[in-house]
Amino acid sequence: MSFSTSILTFLSVASVYIVFTFAWGWYKGRQEQDERETDQDAQHATTGGGDH
Repeated sequence: MSFSTSILTFLSVASVYIVFTFAWGWYKGRQEQDERETDQDAQHATTGGGDH
């Protein structure tokens, strides 16, 4: 295996890990945001919905 082939293999594997990491972070961020919105909706439902 030549040196350039080794570099290309490394870069392709690294790019898969990078894409997976960003996708996982985006997914977890969306999940946490949805949980916060759900918690805020529950608080509004129990407190009467807002300031008076």
